[in-house]
Amino acid sequence: MAAVAGAHSAHATLAAATEDIVTLTGAPQKAGEIVNHGTDVIYFRTDEVTIVAEADETEVVLGGERLTIRFGSSGTVNLISAGTPTYSVIVL
Repeated sequence: MAAVAGAHSAHATLAAATEDIVTLTGAPQKAGEIVNHGTDVIYFRTDEVTIVAEADETEVVLGGERLTIRFGSSGTVNLISAGTPTYSVIVL
């Protein structure tokens, strides 16, 4: 697991099959965006539950896409991928 933090944005590269937990201090209960700069699928959750790729209740950002999300009360997003895509998590 890797911990990534920022106030309004964070940018990192996922390690294959390793969960990243992104915490943005300016994010709780706000809209945000996940940007997948790679080609591999990124799975994510915003409810502080440990993520497993391709599991039920996960959401998906396909390669090269950006997706608008709603942060939970903690301002965290859990991300995982089978590959090594670079990503950004941004508060809108």
